[in-house]
Amino acid sequence: MENNKKLYIKNKKWWHVRKYYKSGHAALIVGESTENYYFLNITKHPPSGYAHIETKKPINLGKEKSYIRLYLQKGTKKRFSKWKMKYEFAKEDLDKIDIYLK
Repeated sequence: MENNKKLYIKNKKWWHVRKYYKSGHAALIVGESTENYYFLNITKHPPSGYAHIETKKPINLGKEKSYIRLYLQKGTKKRFSKWKMKYEFAKEDLDKIDIYLK
């Protein structure tokens, strides 16, 4: 099953953000199949309570904590908003996530 997920990962130019209704967080959609999206959750920042991504610093997969949960999840398309959310990502962040998913 792990190998099948890798087939559904799209090019990072396609990636986008939608609201995930089950958790209430934004989700970075990185792939899709006919019925599901493959995504990484974007957690809420504790002081503000709003979902966001830290774009000033690149994501560090080692010691530093990121607001993107770095584990791939699968959810049915019904559980996501129909509209894409506007998020800006640093190029370094997307590159690190792409490397992580491979």
